Amino acid sequence: MARIDVKWSEPTLNTYDHINTADFFTALPADFKADGKPLLIYVTSTKDEDKIETQNIESSVLRDESVTIGATMFRSIKVKGSSVNKGHPFYSTLGGKELPAMIVVDANGQKVGAEEGKISASKVFGLMKRAAARTASSTWSEVKTASSGKVACER
Repeated sequence: MARIDVKWSEPTLNTYDHINTADFFTALPADFKADGKPLLIYVTSTKDEDKIETQNIESSVLRDESVTIGATMFRSIKVKGSSVNKGHPFYSTLGGKELPAMIVVDANGQKVGAEEGKISASKVFGLMKRAAARTASSTWSEVKTASSGKVACER
């Protein structure tokens, strides 16, 4: 069976022109907003003291079936944590107390939540479900096929 990998992009964040700090999509290229998908943001760390947690994310959280399948419905981006400080215009979305971090933003550019430091796949997937519920009229646990009305996906 083939493994699904999260496809990350690393866009340059716009922190100057026509930004709205309440809408994270204003920091991204226009095609991100046009997609109408929520965001899964991985704020990385290169610090030695964060190596164990970074390895945990890459070997466990990002290999979890729920997270990887769910990520196909999101735009996934990586941001270098070293570039996010308290003076960053999007600190309220990207900042936190610990690195690495996984942040979920809904399709309206609003932060749904974040997991920092010791991150579990179930908590990340929970944030993803909340973003999906905000983005779509139904939650992932209530997705139904149009023709039969039977549950197509249940978590």
